Amino acid sequence: MKKLSLSQLARLRATAVATPDDAAGVPLLGDRLAGCRDDERGEVWRAAATWSRNAAIASALVLVLVSPGSSGAASRKDTTPPTTPTGLTLVAATATGLSIGWQPSRDNQRVKGYDLYRDGVRVGAVTTTSALFSSLTCQRSYGLGVDAYDRAGNRSAIATITASTAACPAPAGGGTPSPVPVDTTPPTAPSNLILASVTASNLGVSWQPSTDDVGVAGYTVFMNGTKLVSLSATSYSFSGLACATSYVLGVQAYDGAGNLSSTTTVSASTSACPTAPSSPSAQVQHRPLLPRLDGSVPRDQRGSARAGRPYPVSGLGRPCLQHQHTDLVGQHRQRDLRRLH
Repeated sequence: MKKLSLSQLARLRATAVATPDDAAGVPLLGDRLAGCRDDERGEVWRAAATWSRNAAIASALVLVLVSPGSSGAASRKDTTPPTTPTGLTLVAATATGLSIGWQPSRDNQRVKGYDLYRDGVRVGAVTTTSALFSSLTCQRSYGLGVDAYDRAGNRSAIATITASTAACPAPAGGGTPSPVPVDTTPPTAPSNLILASVTASNLGVSWQPSTDDVGVAGYTVFMNGTKLVSLSATSYSFSGLACATSYVLGVQAYDGAGNLSSTTTVSASTSACPTAPSSPSAQVQHRPLLPRLDGSVPRDQRGSARAGRPYPVSGLGRPCLQHQHTDLVGQHRQRDLRRLH
């Protein structure tokens, strides 16, 4: 399908808003009205101009709506999130800071930046593929995370890593620094896991947050026993699923020391598959017909007046068109098509 230019759309619009008395819009009738009175010619002009205006509107709508790459497609909202950052590693560790790096995410448009998380809480953002977490406690384990986002606000899943700061420095005046106790207590299991939304291809779940003696770093989401992503939120939407299919969905909490809770699960099914639309070939479309001057419409399913029969004019013993006309509607259609090129 040919894409319309701005000038072509402007010409179509000008035709669509022309007044019914605009004789310049239907020049092909000029040589066929010689035998008609003025009022009879005006009625023919108005009927033909009305058909022309309606055909132009229909042509514009069809071409704009179905033309590949048209402005309707260009204005679609971006809903595709970036890929999750990969290769998240600890680059350096001091008593008060942890430095991490990762491989860049990809996006169908462009990755705008990365948000940083510490023990499940957002603490900053960067546009590079490395970050420094500072002002930390010495000899302690932290859950660090990073996700990518694009200009439309779409976010990837959070990539996480557990890392520990270096040993505490010796106190002033000598002596041995007090060791930091190792965290071995796992978080509680997520509770009240419920199905929040259901469609033919998506299942949304939510749950109550877990608790931990130090702090919950995040949650890992599972589908049919397979780990999908880690995140800090207490809800998740499983997308791209098959319709009318049952799934086992699970969620597990973890803390900064890497301790894991038990997994909470729920079984859910997507909704029924949508009904297939009727075949377009079964839909009969009728082209507009040029009305006769007496108000009747020719019953020609091909959308054209029957050749060899003149238009009758009310009040005359003979038709005002003395010679046999050709397919006027077909000529107008060819004229409209030429305007598009």
